[in-house]
Amino acid sequence: MFERSFSFAGIPLLAVSQDGRPRPTVLFYHGLHTDKDTHRRELESLAQRGFLALGVDAAGHGGRRMPDLSGFVNRGPLLQQVAKLLRPTLAEVPLLLDFLEAEGYGPFGICGISFGGLLSYAAAHYDARLGSVVAILADPSWCHPYEHVAAYERVRLFAWNGGADQHVSAEPARHFVAHLQSTFPAGHYDYRVYPESDHFMRPEDWEDGWSRTLSWFEAGLL
Repeated sequence: MFERSFSFAGIPLLAVSQDGRPRPTVLFYHGLHTDKDTHRRELESLAQRGFLALGVDAAGHGGRRMPDLSGFVNRGPLLQQVAKLLRPTLAEVPLLLDFLEAEGYGPFGICGISFGGLLSYAAAHYDARLGSVVAILADPSWCHPYEHVAAYERVRLFAWNGGADQHVSAEPARHFVAHLQSTFPAGHYDYRVYPESDHFMRPEDWEDGWSRTLSWFEAGLL
């Protein structure tokens, strides 16, 4: 397995693939208070399926973690504070795709968990090069997706949530995917809820959701 930790334009990255040759690529974004190394197992599983899995440290996290990230997040309404980290991270996505395209990589997908899932919903309409999207344990409402719904016609979107999640309601994602399915009946959209899982999912539910995620990217990018 080929693995490389490096920075590009000040963005800490972890690249995992079968070798160093260009190939379809999935950008992977972690949850709040974690970093690109937290989901190394998921990155490795993407690499085993033939992708370049590129773990990205979001603004204020990992290799560029704020000295008092918890204090910053708790300084005001949670979503308001989180959005201050999401926006600069989102603005970096085109820069990363430019870099990867220049190196011969593509096509591109994006996957995010919780904080990263919020980012994935927004990135889907922020950069048209992201053709396959998976948003996990996230609510799309923060980025007003209904205002950008036309951009999702070209996107393959799979979302999954925990039905017993005390932090993130599953309903906004369910409703949005249903809206896409009715608006673009020829599109590729799927939604799954795991009724017994909270934000920290039951292992068996996580394994099922992740297996479906791998299959989603295989169908959309390989």
